[in-house]
Amino acid sequence: MLGVFIILSSYGCTLAYPYHYISLVKVPDIQVLEHGISERDIENHELMPIYYKIERNLYIIYLIMDTKYPSPRIRIQARTQNAIDLEIVPGKKYGCGKFYVESQWAGARYTWAKDFDRACAFYDSDRQIIHFHVFDREGVSLGEEKLRFSLIRNGTAFVIDAP
Repeated sequence: MLGVFIILSSYGCTLAYPYHYISLVKVPDIQVLEHGISERDIENHELMPIYYKIERNLYIIYLIMDTKYPSPRIRIQARTQNAIDLEIVPGKKYGCGKFYVESQWAGARYTWAKDFDRACAFYDSDRQIIHFHVFDREGVSLGEEKLRFSLIRNGTAFVIDAP
């Protein structure tokens, strides 16, 4: 009996949860460059926008959906019209959104995930805003962005809950 418990506990259980992605299709001046699907094990899903572009006077913003992770994530990069990388600096935090900046010129990753230390409504349009500033290499501010997004359910994801 102990052997059966050890075998079952080492394999874990398969958990199903609703898969969501960050949709920016309603942002003014945004272009959807590509549609795709999640790289996760998803059932009952449809194509979703995975690559966006916003052109401003002084820079271009690229937003690339991270299709490998279960929580809604998007990578943000800003470049000049001559393809020089610019700095993304997180602005005010809205809702459950978090920025992760790997290096000064590599852009940033934005993730929408519930914090365990505070309550947060998953669907709260007043708090679903990606806020950041764009700076050039001399530290001059080129612009501020407040991109309102929606969380769209797109199928059911499955993960193995291993011990």
